[in-house]
Amino acid sequence: MSTHQPRHAITASRPRHRISRWPIVLVVGLAVILGLSSGGTLALWSSRHTSPNISITPALLGFAVEKENAAAVHSTHGEPISTTLGRAEAEQMIVAGPDNSGVFTLALRFSVAFTASHGFALDYTMNIEGLDSDSILGLGGATPQFFEVDDPSSCTVGGVSGSSPYLVGTLIEGIEQGFEQATSDTHHWCLVFSITPQTYHNTATASGTNVVGTQENSTTNPRDTWMTYLTADLELEPNITLTFTPMINRGNP
Repeated sequence: MSTHQPRHAITASRPRHRISRWPIVLVVGLAVILGLSSGGTLALWSSRHTSPNISITPALLGFAVEKENAAAVHSTHGEPISTTLGRAEAEQMIVAGPDNSGVFTLALRFSVAFTASHGFALDYTMNIEGLDSDSILGLGGATPQFFEVDDPSSCTVGGVSGSSPYLVGTLIEGIEQGFEQATSDTHHWCLVFSITPQTYHNTATASGTNVVGTQENSTTNPRDTWMTYLTADLELEPNITLTFTPMINRGNP
């Protein structure tokens, strides 16, 4: 197990993943890549450590994030990965329309792939910044829910019920310390937005004077009543930034 401890307890109910171990391959002058389930690739970087007999060996480490309908983004040297959400996602939610309760929702899928070898532990954290209560995605101070799922197809709005949301900044265990061979895994996450805009109602009426000079008023029926949702300007929707930060630990061999 990893020798470091997170600052906070992980609040998400995390399903267990099967970890596949691949033999380490040392290649001179070539980049080494691992395949992602979606058909992308996971770029690897090397970290060097000294074993008790003073020999130096390369350890392969890799970290990548893939957002729904977008190409995977790789951490080439262990740096954080950032991806943005904004106008396109807000439009997608508005076009889908509200449910019977007048709530607009959107579920977005993310996959985090990683690999480690030579005893290194590789964990990560997630953070979200830029939520604006005057925007569509953050309307009224709404907070999106981030939770882990077994596979991308399980990412649905209904999945929020019965799951524990991820606490932003909490350390997530990826590859445990101690595996000498290259070991890889993938976590699937679901980010759900939910907003309830205010509504405006009005009823169309008409009144006037008839040809004989008498005042007349129209009678109303359900077809004369209309309603609209009040949201922020889609064209001014700001970006939200999601940051995935790998945390590498050698610990004690």
